[in-house]
Amino acid sequence: MKKTDFLKIIYDNIMKKILILLLPLLTLSCQKEEILDFDTQVQHFEDSNQSQSGAHITGKIWDDINGNGIQDIDEPGVAGAQVLFVNASKGWIIGKVETNEEGRYIMYASIVINFRLRVILPEDMTGYVLSERLSEYPMVNGPAQTPSTAQASIFDVNSDFYLEGDRIVSEIYSTEFNKQIDCGIYLGGAIGDLVWLDNPVRGLRHQQDVTDMPLSNIFIKLYSYDDNTQEETFVSFTNSDENGRYIFEDIAVGNYFMVVDNPVIYDFVEPNIGDKQVDSEKVSIIYDADLDEAGKSEIFTIEVGEYMNDVDFGFKRM
Repeated sequence: MKKTDFLKIIYDNIMKKILILLLPLLTLSCQKEEILDFDTQVQHFEDSNQSQSGAHITGKIWDDINGNGIQDIDEPGVAGAQVLFVNASKGWIIGKVETNEEGRYIMYASIVINFRLRVILPEDMTGYVLSERLSEYPMVNGPAQTPSTAQASIFDVNSDFYLEGDRIVSEIYSTEFNKQIDCGIYLGGAIGDLVWLDNPVRGLRHQQDVTDMPLSNIFIKLYSYDDNTQEETFVSFTNSDENGRYIFEDIAVGNYFMVVDNPVIYDFVEPNIGDKQVDSEKVSIIYDADLDEAGKSEIFTIEVGEYMNDVDFGFKRM
């Protein structure tokens, strides 16, 4: 046997051993985030009365029209939403089902496994946001409306999902027990309008008019505000565009305020001069860690689907 042939045999044997060691890793890599052998582990059946052994995972995706986080009797389901069944320890998507016309889904799990669910909304449902996950009924004037005349448990009528990045996901559960996992969504709101530089010589002072100049690249931060705890939570940021316009979209129901950069060469105009379409918001001058001197707006409330398009900020030269 030639020396080269002997070396080739050794090389081939080494490569085979390396391939055997790497094969499980390669398999896991290919399986990650793919749908695997759904029929043998999680099954979907149309007849909810069908007798099955094992755990039943059921739930409803519903349009929380009033944004209160509770399934009210007149709120419709969301048809055609995808519900993904994910192996919690591996991250594998084991299977998926679609919600029916009533927004309901059902899965049957024949094995015991820790899992979480993921929801993908229909493509035409843009601008929707998740309902708040409630652990008790919200305080209202009078009794809360529930799906029955008897007061239902909050965990039977609330939403169980939250956002992880841009994904709608549930907590981790076990298929050892039957589980009802629901998801509420509603049309989000929007906030925005114009940032402008006042021209007091040729136009109206402290009000928007055609003589004013739009201001671009003004940094604006949005915060939510909790009435009960007085907690302020950062939500998002944006910059005014070349036309002085800015907007925050897909905003959940709640109370908010904005912090607006105050460039050193400008000052804020007098607020609340004229009607809401031409005036500037009232601000308090604060020190912000990101912006140094900035203007903090008053608190305002966003309702379901509301576009508050009159929140303007006017500046004047110092």
